[in-house]
Amino acid sequence: MKFNRIVCVDKTKLQEWAIKELQEFSVEEIEVYNDYPSSKKEILNRIQEADAVLVSWHTELDEEIIEKSPDLKYI
Repeated sequence: MKFNRIVCVDKTKLQEWAIKELQEFSVEEIEVYNDYPSSKKEILNRIQEADAVLVSWHTELDEEIIEKSPDLKYI
């Protein structure tokens, strides 16, 4: 199975080899952020059109964010 778009929403601390492995499951280049989003708006901008996201314990994807992300299938 391939995802259209995978996004690492914040500083997940994934090592480079892990990101390369994940790339095999994505049609597009994986987008990796190395900071923490400061608002819900920023989170939504980052995960726009993503169907899979990776997130650390630091960033909350609440019900509002999930509802506004219709393409999202996996967290």
